[in-house]
Amino acid sequence: MTLDMHEATHWWRARTGRERALLSLLVIVVLGLAALYGVASPLKRAAERSDMHRARAGALLSEVEAAGAVIGRMAVPNDASLDDVLTLSATEAGFTLEKHTEQGARETAVQGHASDPAALFAWIEMLRRNHGFTVANLTVAREQDGALRAEAVLVRGGS
Repeated sequence: MTLDMHEATHWWRARTGRERALLSLLVIVVLGLAALYGVASPLKRAAERSDMHRARAGALLSEVEAAGAVIGRMAVPNDASLDDVLTLSATEAGFTLEKHTEQGARETAVQGHASDPAALFAWIEMLRRNHGFTVANLTVAREQDGALRAEAVLVRGGS
């Protein structure tokens, strides 16, 4: 069934004025519904998802700022020995330092556990900020109990 323009025009002219008005109104209603459900509803859902993501990002930012405040309050003396710096700072940050070995004049390998990522990264940030350590290598794995196992190579005085 093909409908050419001539047939469509003839069909339209065969309708009374009232039928044309009703058909026009029907087309407007159908197009309005298509716009509502095809455009407006998806945009509304996208805006709701955006609000949810923004709220989640705001909560995460609050956590980061709180961790930054904790880092600022950490106080390991700058002239402390390497052993003291690592042990005391790890304890303050909530990171359980199990082992550390010096690998030359500037590098130190460390291993330990953290209950959550915030404790681990608070410790690393405190070492960077207060003692000039940078991370040359970091491996983190979640264990069965949910704790994080971390191994890192820290370089004192930059990379």
